[in-house]
Amino acid sequence: RTAIAMRKIANGSLGGSTSGVSPDAAMAIDVHDGEPTAHVNRPLSGDLSGTLGAPVVAKLRGVALKNPLNVSDGQVLKYNGTTSEFEAGTLPVHAGSHQSGGGDAVKLDDLAAPDDNTNLDASTSKHGLMKKFPGGTTNFLREDGTFAAPPGGGAGSGDVVGPASAVDGHLAVFDGTTGKLIKDGGAVPGGGGGAGGGWPAVYPCVTPVLSQFAWVNQGSASADEVSNWGIHLYAPAASGDQCRILKKAAPATPYKITALIIPNTISADYCQWGIGWRQASDGKLIFFQWGTNSLNVNKLTSPTSYNSSYGTFNPGSTLHVPRYLRIEDDGTNRKCSISSDGVNFILLHSVGRTDFLTADEVGFYADSNNATWPVHMNLISWKQE
Repeated sequence: RTAIAMRKIANGSLGGSTSGVSPDAAMAIDVHDGEPTAHVNRPLSGDLSGTLGAPVVAKLRGVALKNPLNVSDGQVLKYNGTTSEFEAGTLPVHAGSHQSGGGDAVKLDDLAAPDDNTNLDASTSKHGLMKKFPGGTTNFLREDGTFAAPPGGGAGSGDVVGPASAVDGHLAVFDGTTGKLIKDGGAVPGGGGGAGGGWPAVYPCVTPVLSQFAWVNQGSASADEVSNWGIHLYAPAASGDQCRILKKAAPATPYKITALIIPNTISADYCQWGIGWRQASDGKLIFFQWGTNSLNVNKLTSPTSYNSSYGTFNPGSTLHVPRYLRIEDDGTNRKCSISSDGVNFILLHSVGRTDFLTADEVGFYADSNNATWPVHMNLISWKQE
């Protein structure tokens, strides 16, 4: 037996108990023919198993290694959460031609479907991929990255930003006041003069649309629309007042309505035509009327019952008769004016807007008022503003 000295490895153990032994203490072991005899078979614990003479790495920092490990060239150790141990495995690589170290680039369509989140969305502060589409067909992508409906409405609706009181059938025109909105142009599509009617351009015209009006006391009267011209109203011969009326809802105040009327009739006592107001609740009427004898502002309790007159005006000879009649409600007063050119008007009558009636309808009419001759009246222009 030969006594030799071995130093204990600092902060470690080759097995067995080292309690009370300092790192630098000498340990005596027995050697027989140069081999340990007493301690070579001492068991190991911790990450090592087996004996001091035949140690086996069984764990890594307390986690077991699969036994047998069966490691192959190029493999790595990976943790298996199901068995709670390390086992041999391979690193994941791109499939197909995109192997690790391959010469071609990885394309987006080679990757798996992404999670449904916003991590890769582009924004005003960073580049990225397109965000998820919200669905539908009415919204569009704006510069700030949000989806929104086009101004004025969605696709196919035809909505635009414009006035609340536009007239059906009228053309839309640019509103120079706002610089971007549109407004009622006061005209329907058509060639010719003025603002779109068929009358010569020296006379401003807005072609009326028959479908916008409804009958009151039609009887055997008729009306037809002449393309690029206007509305022809026929009132058959009849004794006494038989006002044949075409009316529509009055605009919101304040408003002006200017009509260009061309009569086509034989001069007979009391035949008349014009424009005016109506109170729908009881049928009362106020007509600014032009007849063979004079120009009047008359009150009627119905289409067949005259009440009284606000006034009678003499427009002069037939060469100087007013071509334009205008009625106006400024929110305080009702007014009646005449013009021969459609530009310069003469105010003939003004009264409080609730005198005799409070109008909620406007319109035009013809009344033969004799048993011999009918009245043919042509409404060439009807302009609401």
